Amino acid sequence: MDLAIIERGVALIGAIVVGVFALIALKDDWHAKGLDNNTTKLLLGLMAFGCIMVFFAQSASSDRKAKPHVRSNPYKHGIPVSAGIPPIIRWSGIIGLIAIFCVVGIVIASSRYGHVWPSADSTHIKLGS
Repeated sequence: MDLAIIERGVALIGAIVVGVFALIALKDDWHAKGLDNNTTKLLLGLMAFGCIMVFFAQSASSDRKAKPHVRSNPYKHGIPVSAGIPPIIRWSGIIGLIAIFCVVGIVIASSRYGHVWPSADSTHIKLGS
């Protein structure tokens, strides 16, 4: 059996299982109210729709013969050496990592303000003016 056929079969079975469970969860949460429940219903509906699309795409492509993913090597002297990660990707990752640490630092620095500790003292806070 060809590896591509096995891959398509696993994707088809996975799409059916995920789609069925998403539809069951959507049916159970249908009458729930509130913003978080509506968001859950929207995401479950999108998940079920995506699984249905995968199912139809897999079943439509099952009538065609699966093409193998491996091609013959066009290079006579082996596979060429990779040029590595492009500099823009490397710098984007570094800047993103620095931004994550900056946000974490800001959250930790501002977490001292507006909190009362120990929590038993929070019942004595005057809320009105």
